[in-house]
Amino acid sequence: RRKAQADQQTRQSNQRLADLSVELRGAVAALDDVEARLPWAERRLTHVRGTLVRARARRAALDARLTVAVAQRRRTRSGLVATGARVQASSALVGRIARTAYQNGDLSEWAVLLGAQSPRALAGGLAALQSTSQAQGALLARLGQQRADLAASRATLRARTRRIAVLGARQQAVVVRVEALAADALAAASRLRGLAQQRTAALSAVRVERRAEQGRYERAVAESRRLAERIAAARRAAEQRLARQQARAAARAATRAAARAKSRQAARRPVRPSGSGSVSAAGAGFAWPVPGVITTYAGPRTNPVTGQPSCHAGLDIAAADGTPIRAMASGVVIQTANSQWDGYTTVIAHGNGLTTWYAHQSRFGVRSGQRVARGQVVGYVGSTGFSTGPHLHVNIAINEVAYDPLGWFGGSRRTAASMCPGGPSPVL
Repeated sequence: RRKAQADQQTRQSNQRLADLSVELRGAVAALDDVEARLPWAERRLTHVRGTLVRARARRAALDARLTVAVAQRRRTRSGLVATGARVQASSALVGRIARTAYQNGDLSEWAVLLGAQSPRALAGGLAALQSTSQAQGALLARLGQQRADLAASRATLRARTRRIAVLGARQQAVVVRVEALAADALAAASRLRGLAQQRTAALSAVRVERRAEQGRYERAVAESRRLAERIAAARRAAEQRLARQQARAAARAATRAAARAKSRQAARRPVRPSGSGSVSAAGAGFAWPVPGVITTYAGPRTNPVTGQPSCHAGLDIAAADGTPIRAMASGVVIQTANSQWDGYTTVIAHGNGLTTWYAHQSRFGVRSGQRVARGQVVGYVGSTGFSTGPHLHVNIAINEVAYDPLGWFGGSRRTAASMCPGGPSPVL
């Protein structure tokens, strides 16, 4: 049972290793995918950083141009104020001249002529009038130019104000773009680091678990091998014990010549099972244990469970599940046990080393130490242990050496081992 448990643990651990290998391959593939995407992500990050650098340079250039435009607008406003002052001054002077001309009227030249006392005075007066007229013309021309300059300065101021607004809007857009690119670059770098760390952690966890499972698997295999060695040693000990028992039986053979002669005479009488392989006759004081058909005789066969060659130690009698099993002879129950191979098994001792075995029962009908009579119910047919269906496996042994049960029902009383020359040893 411990060997079977160790083998089961080995199979489970091996399956777990296979599952972990699949998981490990998946983690490695995911990590490879991340590593394959890293160059693209790094190129993307480099591109974003380059774009960010260019955007910051453009922002710096816009800042410089905006500074220049603001300074130009400041100078234009200053010039506009000065030009306006000059225009106001010229306008005031022209107003005074106009008032004077209006007050004097068109007789000023005549007054000069009439008021002159000499030709020289007349020439001086006319020259003064001409100079005054020229000065007034120059003043009016300068006033027109100043007004034109004022209009041009105002237009320039409006254009530069609009330019500053455009540059400010562009600068704000670049600032937003720079901030978005910076956030994108930081997020991309953070995602890459997080993804790589996550995949690396998953890969490390799977590798650690696989190493642990590998250790469990190796321990299970070692335990299975250790138990197999113990089982083999026990089997060798049993075979040695059987050899010694056979040697003792051979030593007693000389004193049992008469019994052997009687057995040879009984061997010449054929076994006549009733029905299709069923046996109901009794012999040598033994009762047939259960009504049914013999499906497997003692001797060589292929084990229906393992598929391996074996030596059958007794008889298999097919019967319905729950059919009562009866003691073949009176005796004492020396064992009621549940084994992995034979299931529920009852062993009855009948004296002189003779025992009968009833295996694969569904349940017991007696207990260890109980005396039973021939024909008494000792259990019920089942399919426990290694079995392919409900049946009774019955053995008859002398000093733990298995014999063909038919030897007690008119057949040759011979050991099961003698029926399998060169083959596997029978196992009770």
